[in-house]
Amino acid sequence: DYPFTSVIPNLGVASVDTDGESSLVLADIPGLLEGAHDGVGMGDAFLRHIERCRCLLHVVNGCSKDPLYDLRAINIELELFSKQVAAKPQVILFNK
Repeated sequence: DYPFTSVIPNLGVASVDTDGESSLVLADIPGLLEGAHDGVGMGDAFLRHIERCRCLLHVVNGCSKDPLYDLRAINIELELFSKQVAAKPQVILFNK
């Protein structure tokens, strides 16, 4: 049980122009735990979903004890899972 995160990936589609011809698909992927690449938590089942993403947007808890450590842990998991996934462009958001 992981009450702090999604447990099911969700997809959403947003129109990005006024004529409705262009759209953007967003994937809400559950948070990663250290060791996810080895099956910890939801494991690599959710990591596989991000292989098709062009860009990764991370929402990091800015109030955690060490948010930069948390971000590094995410990137380590990505690198251990796939060097191609880890090389994707990333946008980092810190929330409170």
